[in-house]
Amino acid sequence: MDTFIGFLAVATIITIIVVVNVVNKKNMDIVKGKSRLYREINLLNAKFKFHNISNTILKFNPTFKSKRSLENLDMYKYAMEQIANNQAYYASLFKKVDENVRNYNEYLNEYKEIKRFTTEEEFLKFEGLKIKYKTFIKCEEKLYNSLKQKQPISDITFKCHATYTSPSGKNHYWRDSTYNYAQLKRILREIEEQQEIKIAEIRRKEQLAEEKRVKEKRLRELDKLELKLAEREREINAKEREFIEATKEHIYTASKVEVNNQDIEIDEHLSLSQKLKLLKEKYDNGQITYEEYQSKRKELM
Repeated sequence: MDTFIGFLAVATIITIIVVVNVVNKKNMDIVKGKSRLYREINLLNAKFKFHNISNTILKFNPTFKSKRSLENLDMYKYAMEQIANNQAYYASLFKKVDENVRNYNEYLNEYKEIKRFTTEEEFLKFEGLKIKYKTFIKCEEKLYNSLKQKQPISDITFKCHATYTSPSGKNHYWRDSTYNYAQLKRILREIEEQQEIKIAEIRRKEQLAEEKRVKEKRLRELDKLELKLAEREREINAKEREFIEATKEHIYTASKVEVNNQDIEIDEHLSLSQKLKLLKEKYDNGQITYEEYQSKRKELM
């Protein structure tokens, strides 16, 4: 008899639970169909998407061939080397974590702003609802508390467990080190800064090399110009000697002739070699006398 009564009690409790659950589901469906707050929560959750980060603990387990090597291990430098070896991956990972933190803070602020439950005045405007206002509000509160997105991954930890085991296997030594996310971001910044310094140094060397090439080219051009001027000088001197030799019997000399250099017009924008060449052509063409040529040449030189 007692067993039967106990069975009836359990069955009654189960029935009550089922009925309550069915009633609660119906009430919740009613609220979902009418609640402005519920619609705004769904819109907000659809607006914010977060990165799914599975690897939150970066584990490294280096082994060493001697106890001294283990003792001399620079843990910070080791962590930096590991990040530098796969820099693109860690830079992307840290960026996702930062975006999760920034976006979730923004999400929480907006989630608080939409916390406006249905007023009784709004509730009375709903037609044909088989639910009390207090029940409607309780359902809204449950929805508001249950539908808020959970905080995404916003932290990364670096753990290093370095070990050395003696050849006999009897002695085992280890060192542990842990770096939090803030420290890892600082390590990445240091790596990037070192790379920027190297790039700047390479560019500086390239600039110096280019300046050296330009300078050497300019010097070569000046050397060529000097050779041309020297060659022209030799030609002019040779012609002078020929002229003097040919006119030494004449009754006039260069010292007795007045020359007006202003009458010999040569463009001032020309180079020295071009000016000398033009002056020589004027002399060869008979446009000026030898005395005029000689005077103007000395003026130019």
